[in-house]
Amino acid sequence: EAGYRLPSGFHLTGGVDLNITERAVPYWLGGALASVTTREKTEETTLRLKLRRSLSETVNGSVAYAHGNRNGSDYLTTVLNNGTTGSNLLSPLHLADRDRDLLRLAVDWTPTEPLSLQFTVDTTKDQYSHGGRSFGPNSGRSQLYSADASYAFTDKWRGTLWLSRNETRANQVTQTSTPVTWTADLRDRGDALGIGVRGKPTRKLELGADLQR
Repeated sequence: EAGYRLPSGFHLTGGVDLNITERAVPYWLGGALASVTTREKTEETTLRLKLRRSLSETVNGSVAYAHGNRNGSDYLTTVLNNGTTGSNLLSPLHLADRDRDLLRLAVDWTPTEPLSLQFTVDTTKDQYSHGGRSFGPNSGRSQLYSADASYAFTDKWRGTLWLSRNETRANQVTQTSTPVTWTADLRDRGDALGIGVRGKPTRKLELGADLQR
């Protein structure tokens, strides 16, 4: 990661992230259909860029963009219980080759000295490759909206409050046992709310509690 100060109060940050996952998988991957295959290794490289600026004495804003690419080792061939080769048709969502674009807008606001607020909006767009297989994810997108607040009651006690909403969509090609090929548009939405308190009543004692829903 590297940062550079630009004129007019702008600050530019760029970075590269590399995530490598290795899995211990058995040679035999039997099952009733043995259509879902796995990979021993996946690699994801992400290039990111963020531009940040102080908008006033109490407000800071930033915009960030990231592009990630995931690929990996060859898919393992599944084997049926009777020793024959499985159909190996499906490329799983969490293992498939993927290009992801992410855009993030964030604002920090400190209206008073003890109170600070943060607002974040994320949007992502995914494009998948089946890796030579017939079925699996085609595309996906998501949105995340979150707000966080922190308030210092005293020098020793601080409270936090946060809430978020996320929505994820995915399009994938699949097949029934008939067999019939069809496309599924999947959608998942979640809301979260939490409150917490942190304190240090003595020099050697720290206390904290969180409630999430």
